[in-house]
Amino acid sequence: MNDSLNDMPYIVKAVEAKDDFTLLVDFVDGQRKCFDMKPIIARGGVFERLKNIHFFKKAHVDRDTVSWDEVVDIAPESLYDRGVSVS
Repeated sequence: MNDSLNDMPYIVKAVEAKDDFTLLVDFVDGQRKCFDMKPIIARGGVFERLKNIHFFKKAHVDRDTVSWDEVVDIAPESLYDRGVSVS
């Protein structure tokens, strides 16, 4: 594998928002992880808007991470480090 990808595995290449408020995230290093957003949504603040499932399902890749709009995004390192690997 390209060494530059090994140095930056956190780059998100695809995301799918699920009905149970989890994200299936594909990273450039080939990892696929499931990330549970419910604890983060429960904190409120900017993530309060994600309680609306229609808004939550608008998750998309923007600037190498998962974003919903110009205000709401999540650090790709969190998605990678705290996500659960899936096949």
